[in-house]
Amino acid sequence: MAASLTSLYALRIGYRASPSCMTYASKAGNKSAKASTPSQFEPKIQPKGDGGDLARRLFVAAGEGEERDVVLDQLNQLKTKFKEDITFWGRFRDNKVTDEQLKAIGFSGSLEKILSQGRKEGKLQHLANLMRNYETMYKSEPRRVTAVLSTMRNLSGAELATYEKELRSGYPSIFENTIVTWKSKKDTTVLGGFTLQLGDVYIDNTTRTKLKQVEQDFLSRIDSFHQANLDYVLQNRS
Repeated sequence: MAASLTSLYALRIGYRASPSCMTYASKAGNKSAKASTPSQFEPKIQPKGDGGDLARRLFVAAGEGEERDVVLDQLNQLKTKFKEDITFWGRFRDNKVTDEQLKAIGFSGSLEKILSQGRKEGKLQHLANLMRNYETMYKSEPRRVTAVLSTMRNLSGAELATYEKELRSGYPSIFENTIVTWKSKKDTTVLGGFTLQLGDVYIDNTTRTKLKQVEQDFLSRIDSFHQANLDYVLQNRS
């Protein structure tokens, strides 16, 4: 869920915003501490320009905290706020924002942490470049999606692998730059064939739908036939 940044003005007028102003809770605090390889959350492309290292650190921290989507949303909201309020942007650019003010805004854990580091290092003037780099790194990462394949019965691992191969061949664009977790689902209402739910993509290749299409085509032909007969009768009456 995208976090609300309604407490951003707390930074300008100097009071501490309520923690409830942001509806985001970091998953990182609920995760047990465990070692991870240094490269596990590193971006596939290296950031460029001033603030690039700060962007890379944010990307790694957001990956470790499972916050990358939320951080992107919050950065986009910050970008909009900066465009609307140059004074607000000026406090970041001049490194005049404090850790207490950053905390009061209610950023996600990783974003608050890296912005605090950037403030101490005098790098917040490069925040615009950080935003651009983060978005570029985010878009370069493969999407992690679940594919739910519904058929008349639950499929074995080998059968599911066969479907996956055929679907990747038939619909290559929807699998581009994705890491897919496959699941088999039994649905007797399909009457044959399959449906595939892949993220926000839905493919229906079921006998149920084909029969409905045949039915609709048949009824359409009947309607056309009756309309033709009616037109004929009306024409002959006159």
